[in-house]
Amino acid sequence: MKRIIAISLFFVNIFSSCAQKEEKAEASDIANQSQEVVSIDVRKDSRIKAPGKIIRKANIKFETKDLQKTTAELEFQVNQLNGFMESSELLTGNYEHSYKMILRVPASAFDTMIRILSKEALFMNEKTITSEDVSEEFVDVTSRLKSKREVEQRYIELLRNNAKTLEEVLLAEQQIASLHEEIEAKVDRLNYLKDQVSYSTIAVKFYQKIEYVPEPDMTEVGMLVRFKEAFSSGWDGVMSLAIGLTYIWPLLVIIGAAVLFIINRKRMV
Repeated sequence: MKRIIAISLFFVNIFSSCAQKEEKAEASDIANQSQEVVSIDVRKDSRIKAPGKIIRKANIKFETKDLQKTTAELEFQVNQLNGFMESSELLTGNYEHSYKMILRVPASAFDTMIRILSKEALFMNEKTITSEDVSEEFVDVTSRLKSKREVEQRYIELLRNNAKTLEEVLLAEQQIASLHEEIEAKVDRLNYLKDQVSYSTIAVKFYQKIEYVPEPDMTEVGMLVRFKEAFSSGWDGVMSLAIGLTYIWPLLVIIGAAVLFIINRKRMV
């Protein structure tokens, strides 16, 4: 009886050890499969292509040591990078003078222009850079534009070949006109996207701190202006009187002669 029990325990141990080996082997296979899945996902991720239509913009504000020198340097660098200045505005105040510019530079020169602006900064107040992927919209607009042009062409062919009654002609022309407006809108949107992608936009404001310069006393300025106006008005009055007397010189001669006649007559009496 004891032998039977010992043999049974021996086989149980063998089976349990085998089961443990099988579980370890299964766990190892699962781990290997997981690693394969991970490696596959990584390879898939590495094949993802970067988007091609990106609109990049920046908003920068900084303090400069010399406003005029910085202005000249930025204008020079923008021209060197084949860009252009879209707008500019000079602002003056009691405590600082500043310049606002909208710069457009080729997308390939965007980072270079940002570095140039950073070098000009004595103190950087703000630096915001945004990127917008418009690849999907670009493809969508292009596809819709192609479809509408094809429909427009079919209506033109219909108008040339199949429209016989006046009603059919008017209907075809109405549809062509409506499609033409939609096509123009899509073309404008596509051109705008191309422009924004090709040339990045940088809105920059830089300023120079100056010593406080008090504004002139408006009361004193007002008095000086009034005296000047009064003097000018008085002189104008004298000139007007002289011109008026010139117009009536015959009458003055007659009056003068009459006065002399009366005076001489009194003396004779």
